[in-house]
Amino acid sequence: LPCLHQLLKKERGFRVRSNVAAAIGAVGLVESVTPILKILKKEKKKQLRSILIQSLMSCGKDRAEVTQALAKVLKSGGDLDKITILYRLANSKWRSDYYKPLLKCLKSSNAQVRAAAYFVVGSHKQTALTKTIKGRLSSEKHIARNACAWSLRQMGQDPKIAAKSPSSDISILLPSASY
Repeated sequence: LPCLHQLLKKERGFRVRSNVAAAIGAVGLVESVTPILKILKKEKKKQLRSILIQSLMSCGKDRAEVTQALAKVLKSGGDLDKITILYRLANSKWRSDYYKPLLKCLKSSNAQVRAAAYFVVGSHKQTALTKTIKGRLSSEKHIARNACAWSLRQMGQDPKIAAKSPSSDISILLPSASY
């Protein structure tokens, strides 16, 4: 593991770094949280940031510093960062620390970010947001419309629109390592 951390830090090649980041996430040990956070702060490449975030979430599921860092990224990070975090949040334990950043993502100008946010709302049945979600359904299109309708169904509403789980539509947006 220390060798992987060092390789991730020193290596310049995108493909190698992506694979190393994914391998660290697959190992999933908490010792990787600090090195990943340090590298994530400096990394500029969107796809690699996404893989780092996925690895970070695998290694530090319930750690306070991970939650704080990810909440900060949800507020001001790039769209792919947000989609990555939201997708993983939809499939993990809900933490109230993410509520305010989630609200911001629901207002994003990017339809894919909004779709991922609707996925989180529906997955965790955040019924306090039902009225907000319901009001957005008529203005949404494509992936965001489906995710919005699905979210409403998850919360016991009938949006009168057929909707399937947006999980596969969102997961296809996420980069993965090439090994």
